[in-house]
Amino acid sequence: AAARIGKIMYVHGGFHHSDMWAFHLEDLTWDRIHDSTDEGPGSRFGHTIVGYDNKIWLYGGNQWGENIRDKARSDVWFLDPNTEKANRKWRFIGDGGGIKEGSSAWPPVRAHHAAALDHMTAMMYVYGGLRCPDGPCSCREDTWQYDLKRNKWRQLSTGNNPTSRYSHSMVFWNGNVLMIIESNLRDFKVVYSLKCKQTLFTCLVENLWCLTCTTMK
Repeated sequence: AAARIGKIMYVHGGFHHSDMWAFHLEDLTWDRIHDSTDEGPGSRFGHTIVGYDNKIWLYGGNQWGENIRDKARSDVWFLDPNTEKANRKWRFIGDGGGIKEGSSAWPPVRAHHAAALDHMTAMMYVYGGLRCPDGPCSCREDTWQYDLKRNKWRQLSTGNNPTSRYSHSMVFWNGNVLMIIESNLRDFKVVYSLKCKQTLFTCLVENLWCLTCTTMK
């Protein structure tokens, strides 16, 4: 997972990795700012991070571990990269513990979802993702809004949802638009990859998803 704060891009995790690196965009150099550790979110893949208030915020993903039965998570953490390295630790915000899955108060576990941040309102938007418990994998097609200041989730009731998907990308643009770019689809993975090079959806302030552009190969 990667996110930018100012002139630095931060990269965290990837399968069995739990370290974090900073890539300085001006001089093109790398610096490891957090070592591998089982503390905090641990080794993650399929998660997302965003940069806000000079901190790195992490959500969800799969936790790596041979003895972990259900690897998907729905937890929120943050790390301040400007803290002295000796005191630089992940801070746990919450994981919806005690909230029944299906509640609108906290999103169900997921990995390979997409997240985008509105810096003006400190709202992070999450769409889709994948969960693979012991049985068949299931894809998400829900849209969530997370208030970083208040630690509060809200499921958005949206119309005309994109097909459930995972491993897609999303950005916040022009104050009110979210874009989802090419991904793997639950039911149409082969057809999609063969026929479509890029699919773009936008989410307006009215909470209506609209197909705005389809580029064919």
